[in-house]
Amino acid sequence: MTKLAITIDLLSMTQDRINTYLHDAKALAYSEVYLVMHVSLFHRGKADESLAKLCATIRQSGFRLHAMITEETFNEVGFNRNDLKPLADLGFRALRLESGFERHDYVVTLTQNTYGILIEDNGLALEDPIGRIKAIQAKGNLKQYSAVHPYYVHPDTGCSYDSCVNRTRLFKSTGIEVGVWVNTLASSSPAFPLAKGCPTIESQRHLSTNLSASELVAMNLFDTLGFGVNPASREEMEDLTRVVSRNVVEVPVYFQPELEPHLKEALLQMRFKARSDSAAQILRAVQFRQHAAIQPFNTINRDRLSLTIDNHLAGPYEGEMQIALKNLPSTPYTNVIGQVDLTAGKLVDLLQAGKINFVLIEQS
Repeated sequence: MTKLAITIDLLSMTQDRINTYLHDAKALAYSEVYLVMHVSLFHRGKADESLAKLCATIRQSGFRLHAMITEETFNEVGFNRNDLKPLADLGFRALRLESGFERHDYVVTLTQNTYGILIEDNGLALEDPIGRIKAIQAKGNLKQYSAVHPYYVHPDTGCSYDSCVNRTRLFKSTGIEVGVWVNTLASSSPAFPLAKGCPTIESQRHLSTNLSASELVAMNLFDTLGFGVNPASREEMEDLTRVVSRNVVEVPVYFQPELEPHLKEALLQMRFKARSDSAAQILRAVQFRQHAAIQPFNTINRDRLSLTIDNHLAGPYEGEMQIALKNLPSTPYTNVIGQVDLTAGKLVDLLQAGKINFVLIEQS
């Protein structure tokens, strides 16, 4: 089951906002809370009252608590890699390693902690991921090791789709769980207040949470999906919960105004899945075949991402729904009934593999 996460920064969020965020997260089946660690939250190695109280609240609410910490902060606070008891006493069950922590032996020691604290490595930011994995396998505790990719608040700094996929597959090939961050457009970060967006993958920076989550779910690679340091809205949190819990991705579409209302409604109620043999020029979904009598209508050229349905001239294929993957000419047996939103092009490419169900969501 994919885990859902939020991130809290005590220094940039009001207590009221934190309380609301935790309440919404609990109501929407989120299980993980990442807490950003700052040196100023500690005094002589001990958590100040605000941090200790927040940790207790999060723990009592039933969340698993993760500490997000840089090596610099870890050392300056006075934590000891050989003894994570101070973190365990605060209720932390995972330690998300941010910048630093490049030495393999250092992280090996962290995974050997006796408190069951999971060590979450900085996925994409590791300079030598193969060396890290081999070191953990040889001398560390692989059962207390996972990877969580970074989020990027600065525009244009997010990772590429291919680098994210390749690095994730490297970890997954050895049984290591991987987490990733879904985009949110509801707020900006104090670290970069000039822009919104907090994704792992740069191409998702301007996507809605719904579409960002749909892409990540369609990739079928990640064990945790969460929101980074930019707090999500209640609506965005609901979108992520819905996409993950249904395990059905949502494709935004615009229908031709002249499309018969009963046909449009039937298509909106249908769950589709692309054929696994992956046609070269179209995405084929056969679930609506023979569900309705379809007359020829709007048999025009099929531009990329055109939404089409075969009419009765296609015989046994009548009702097959398709999405054009490239510009194609018109045919008398195929009706163009709408258009997939252009921002969902990557999602359509991911669905072409035929591994996950999808539904059509009409856009206004």
